[in-house]
Amino acid sequence: MRPVYRVLSAALLTVSLAFAGLSTSATAQEQPDPATVEELVKAVEGTYSNVSTFRADFTQVTRSAAMGEQRQKGKVSLKRPRMMKWDSTGQGGMLFVTNGQKMWLYNPVDKQVIVYNDLGTSAGGGMFDLLSGLGQLDEHFDVNIQSGTNDPGKKSFDVLLKPKKAGEYKEIRLRVAKRRYDVEQIVLVDNFGGQTEISFSQVRLNQSIPDSEFAFAAPAGVAVINADGL
Repeated sequence: MRPVYRVLSAALLTVSLAFAGLSTSATAQEQPDPATVEELVKAVEGTYSNVSTFRADFTQVTRSAAMGEQRQKGKVSLKRPRMMKWDSTGQGGMLFVTNGQKMWLYNPVDKQVIVYNDLGTSAGGGMFDLLSGLGQLDEHFDVNIQSGTNDPGKKSFDVLLKPKKAGEYKEIRLRVAKRRYDVEQIVLVDNFGGQTEISFSQVRLNQSIPDSEFAFAAPAGVAVINADGL
C-alpha cells in the first residue's frame, strides 16, 4: 500500500498547489511581480480565493533510484472544498476519486478498487486539509523565492516550499509565470530523493462540474476492498 499512498499524496498535493496558484480566469489582469515572499503569498492567496473548480490535462514524470523514470498522462478535476478526480487509466495508471467523504482508488489492470471511508485517517489526512485550506499558503510552508523575480528576461520565477510539518515530501518547487501566477511546473521531492514532476495544459477554471462526477461505481467483475480492513 505504501507506493499507492505516495502516488495518491502526490496527486492531492499537486492539484492543491496548482489550484492555489492559477489565475481566476483567462482574461485576468496581469499583476506586478512580487518583490518579497509576503507579496507572493498575498498574491497567491488572492487568486485562490476566487477559484471554485479546476479542470486540466496533466503530464507526470516520476523519477527514483529504484524505479527509474516513469511517465503518465491523464485528466484532473477539482471542486472546492474537497472533491477531486485524478484519472490516468488511459495510460495504464489508476483512478483516484473523492467526494470529500469517501475515496476510491481504482486499478483497472488489477481489476480492483480500494475504498476509503474515512479521509481523516489512512487516506491522507493532512493532504485533504490542504485541499480545503491552501489559501493560507504560509501556514503550511516556509516560502522562498529562488530566482527570476528581479530578472526582466525571465518569463517565470521559481519558488521553493519547505513543509512546516514532516511528511512524505521534504520540499516542493514551483515554476510560476510572471504577472499572472499560472503554475507552469510542480516538482515534489520526497524524503528518499525521488522526484515527481507534473505539468498542466488545457486548464479550465470555474466551469460548472456536477457533484456526481466525484462518485464511483465499481464495474462488474472488479474486486472491492475496504481499506479499513487492511
